[in-house]
Amino acid sequence: MVRILDIDLTRADFSISSRPDLRDEILGGAGLAAKLFTEKCSPSMSPLSPDNVMVFAIGPLNAYFPAMTKAVAVFKSPRTEEWGESHAGGRFGSAMRFSGFDAIIIRGKAEHPVYLAIHDSSVRIKNAETLWGMRSHLTPARIIREREPGSGRRSIIRIGRAGENLVTYASVNVDTYRHFGRLGLGAVFGSKNLKAIVVSGTHEFPIPDRTKFGELYQRIWNKIVFEGEMKKYHDYGTPVNVLAMNEMGALPTRNFISGKFEHANKISGQELADKLLVRKVSCMSCPVGCIHIAEERELFAKEHEYVTNYVSYDYEPIYALGSNLGISDSEKLLKLLGAIEEVGLDAISTGVILAYATELMQKGLISEADTEGIRLEWDNIAGYVQAVNAIAERKGDFFRLLGDRPELLFEQHKGKELLTAIAGNEIAGYHTGLANLLGHAIGLRHSHLDNAGYSLDQKFLKGPKTTPEQMVAQLVEEEKFRQVFTSLVACLFSRSVYEIGLIAECLSAIGINKSIEELNEIGSRIYRMKDSWRREAGFDPTTLELPLRFIETPTPTGKIEQQDFKRALQEYARITQIQ
Repeated sequence: MVRILDIDLTRADFSISSRPDLRDEILGGAGLAAKLFTEKCSPSMSPLSPDNVMVFAIGPLNAYFPAMTKAVAVFKSPRTEEWGESHAGGRFGSAMRFSGFDAIIIRGKAEHPVYLAIHDSSVRIKNAETLWGMRSHLTPARIIREREPGSGRRSIIRIGRAGENLVTYASVNVDTYRHFGRLGLGAVFGSKNLKAIVVSGTHEFPIPDRTKFGELYQRIWNKIVFEGEMKKYHDYGTPVNVLAMNEMGALPTRNFISGKFEHANKISGQELADKLLVRKVSCMSCPVGCIHIAEERELFAKEHEYVTNYVSYDYEPIYALGSNLGISDSEKLLKLLGAIEEVGLDAISTGVILAYATELMQKGLISEADTEGIRLEWDNIAGYVQAVNAIAERKGDFFRLLGDRPELLFEQHKGKELLTAIAGNEIAGYHTGLANLLGHAIGLRHSHLDNAGYSLDQKFLKGPKTTPEQMVAQLVEEEKFRQVFTSLVACLFSRSVYEIGLIAECLSAIGINKSIEELNEIGSRIYRMKDSWRREAGFDPTTLELPLRFIETPTPTGKIEQQDFKRALQEYARITQIQ
């Protein structure tokens, strides 16, 4: 049985329903969110209107097995004006499981700022006017913690000033150190006058055969903890990729001008772990501890008066706000990461857009008269922190446009080739080759995690050459499998552990019997559902072109050709029957 909470902020009421048909059809998680969203949200509606619908969902394995930790959010993206999907760890997925809800639908717009308090079947819409506009992102969460029950099984998600001010790439903070990051979910919260959601519960969930379940759980635990399957994520976390990508020549540097950064060692996972790491944190129900938190000290008065901030760091923010902006040491990087956290912006989009604006200034296409006197230049941490705040506050015409539609600057400054975005979304940190760029272009979640194109590029380095047509076919098949994976909802870091046969075994242990063939068909079904909605919203891959910067800057797999990108997209259109 799938249990759904449907909240209408305009009417200030809610309903609870059950859908016995959905578990068999699409499992849960990404599939469940997609199904409910496509039923309730028209592809033609405006992303920041009350008609936009946000669907949060968990899967059948959430909180049952190790690394089944994620929650999925689906919405219409204000950044791309089409499919928006973001995944987050932390405690939110488990808190939803304890609350007894598989999905939470939020629609409409409140008359004034509110937050939602969901505790088991108790649902309250509470006044948040005093929380709106607070400078520190920690204060609203602290106040909600003091007001609300559920300690130990509770999750608090909230937006910052960027979301309140409708910046199109604003994020939603999840339990301080995780995020619903990409594609502007924070702006959708802001458009609905929704500051935060707190979820907790006391529900228990059944296990048909506890002996069988316990044996399977222990086997998976051993694989994760003792057999080294996920060891690198515990030791250094994803920042271990900084030096690896730099050695390959695939670490985007100064707006993708280069794939190598001369200061990579100073912002690497190894450097941060040795000098600034203070602790490691796990998502609830996961033993790995891949969330790495560093200490950033800020001098606020003379005589060594410091405030200490704790900042989580990952590979993507290090690329976007580090090498891509020429930031030369880890302490500067943490200061900028802290500023991003404070206002609630997506780190990848912000870093890419700031790099674009920096190069515009470097080339004389904009001046300090445009940027409210803020000097944008590589490694200028003070200027970048000022710019982050200006974007979040929508300060002046330039930063208002930078927080809304930075691509519109093309018309004024002729810098089209300088913004490293594909299909309206800023690119992640792997300049590995054509497969990575294609993965961004055709990914239904519209993130580098859709289909691991960067990983495919690295395989091609070691194996036989692959045609663009073969490449895109492999990306589509990989993403179909990931529709199953994200419907569980599993952390993608654990994909080497949970192969398709083990997934079927885990589902069987909680009473859901699916063959490998049935699971593969569910993945294809979800893929078709998302693809169809996205096309109705206006997405046409055959019209896409690569920014010239991706063609100009060499990759480890060689020079990228626009014609190969086009050939691959034509094949994608053919095999998904878009044309």
